[in-house]
Amino acid sequence: IYVLAAHCDAFGLKLPPLGARLKYCLVPDDKNRWRAFHVQLESPATSKGKGWEAGEDTSYAESGETFSGTVQRVEGNFGFILQDNTKDLVFVLPWSCDGGVLPAVGTRIVYSVVTDGKTGRPRADDV
Repeated sequence: IYVLAAHCDAFGLKLPPLGARLKYCLVPDDKNRWRAFHVQLESPATSKGKGWEAGEDTSYAESGETFSGTVQRVEGNFGFILQDNTKDLVFVLPWSCDGGVLPAVGTRIVYSVVTDGKTGRPRADDV
């Protein structure tokens, strides 16, 4: 996992100090490596082992908020959506899509984000 200063709004777009306990969301980058975004200081409520991994922000995935984006890549039984709000990729599965089929690459979509029960990571839903 890595982080870019551009995703550390809570720290004035600078990297957090060494040793800081953080909460964050994970997204795959263009090379399918996991990157942290929406990086914030961990609050006492999130330090009790809840979240995707230690320190991750679950409010992003379970907020009920809808997002928009474009289908970036389809690889067999899964794909990735380029999010309009962060320009990050979010994972999507066919059964989360209308009709159980992944939309074609380039399709504009609206979706919500949930925590995947198998991986514990963010996944697009209600596509």
